[in-house]
Amino acid sequence: MTSLSQSLLAKKIDLESQWNKSYLEQGKLTTDMQWLEVELKEVKRQILQQDLENARQENNLVLSEEEDPAFIAS
Repeated sequence: MTSLSQSLLAKKIDLESQWNKSYLEQGKLTTDMQWLEVELKEVKRQILQQDLENARQENNLVLSEEEDPAFIAS
């Protein structure tokens, strides 16, 4: 796992922890929690993109736009 992947995973865990803490304190979904979900979605996208790039480099893969999940997700 690269240092970038570790950093992204740490950020994801922190955002999830903030979301959980807020839910326990508020007892319901709040606007702040929805923004945390937006940030989480972006971090997850970055993790996926990093993993795909690592796999491409390890296997010398070149995917077309139709086959590339990073392209499809954007």
